[in-house]
Amino acid sequence: MKQQKVDHGAWIALCDGARSLILSNFGDDNFFHFRTVEAKEGNRRPSQEIGRDKPPRVQESVGSHRISIATNDKHDEEEKRLIREFADRLHIAVTGGMTETIVLVAPPLALGYLRKVISDPVRRAVRFEFRKDFLKLSIDELEVQLKKLLLEQ
Repeated sequence: MKQQKVDHGAWIALCDGARSLILSNFGDDNFFHFRTVEAKEGNRRPSQEIGRDKPPRVQESVGSHRISIATNDKHDEEEKRLIREFADRLHIAVTGGMTETIVLVAPPLALGYLRKVISDPVRRAVRFEFRKDFLKLSIDELEVQLKKLLLEQ
């Protein structure tokens, strides 16, 4: 089985909506050696600090009934904002010549939203996408797991 290539200088971009990590491959396509380019931790605030715990209510004009108004999930909005910032960072890197190849690694929901918001230059630079939550792994373990995934391709 032939391993797919992740060139020297390729970026491995990991994001889960709450944090992100960008690594660069300083090795070659046979021996990965990742170095951290950027690591960001999102603001993990409790729900009560992000928004109200109960939906707002409205009094009907006729009668004494009150109705609740649907609201957006504040955690979901925060995660989407962080993913958009991550996509913007990748756009700056690709258009600025910092990297030509990107490997995206994210859990399924985050990857789905990331696909919607990445720019065309970033889309062209993406060589592989993996629906995995690898942000909990050490960099050494990430190298091993990514090599396994690339062998399966």
